[in-house]
Amino acid sequence: MSIKNRTAGTEGVRPRCAASCPLCCSLCILPSGHSSAMKHQTFHQPRGLTGGCWSKDLPDEKKADTLLHHSCATASSDDKFWHNGRWVEYSKFSEVYTDWLQPTFMDCFPLREYIFATYNKEIAAKYKAKPCADIPAEYFHNLDNIRLKLQEKTNTGDEIYELLSF
Repeated sequence: MSIKNRTAGTEGVRPRCAASCPLCCSLCILPSGHSSAMKHQTFHQPRGLTGGCWSKDLPDEKKADTLLHHSCATASSDDKFWHNGRWVEYSKFSEVYTDWLQPTFMDCFPLREYIFATYNKEIAAKYKAKPCADIPAEYFHNLDNIRLKLQEKTNTGDEIYELLSF
């Protein structure tokens, strides 16, 4: 069977928009060339995956330069991000980034959480940061369950296991 035939009609493997979230850098999941009337959306990832850290301006100096475990979708209502010289609440994400949908908890991707939890120390070393000390327990996903979900989404067989063999 050719690749073209295998992927025909499979939404999970079609070319995607190249825009990335301005905070966590996850790519837009909408089709390539989507209408500008459709706001970008993504499966947000832990900010620490791309080097996002707690600010040095925090009263709690122990957290300064520590990788962030939350994503744009899981940030608490008290959390803020830095934009144009000021702190902004995550609840105003889509007001600041007007071409993006407001992140929701459903916009998370377990594989990225798993990678962050499993390789926390290596990621911290790469970004010369402190490892995250309070990774949520739910980030330690079962890799076999992640593989099965990816197989379902991409309509693939065992080849997904080869791709995810860390």
